[in-house]
Amino acid sequence: MAAGRASLIVYFLLTDVIGLAAFGHQGLVSAQGVILALFLLPPLLAGVWLGAQSVRTADPRQFRKWVLVILVVLALMTAAQGLQAYL
Repeated sequence: MAAGRASLIVYFLLTDVIGLAAFGHQGLVSAQGVILALFLLPPLLAGVWLGAQSVRTADPRQFRKWVLVILVVLALMTAAQGLQAYL
């Protein structure tokens, strides 16, 4: 399981780096965006660390349950934003 998680982390890191390079090449990366990204980097790293700690100590069933709850909430928020765009 740890190898699969590590593979996903590397995959998403590479796709993010490639996407950032493509956006930069298209002129879509602004100084304000870079400053905002740097500002949000510490909370991101704290969340990654907290997630890594919780994977080690959490009951797998409970962890899956909470991940599913978070994904459902995110899906509902995304659907609401999509519907709001058409109203």
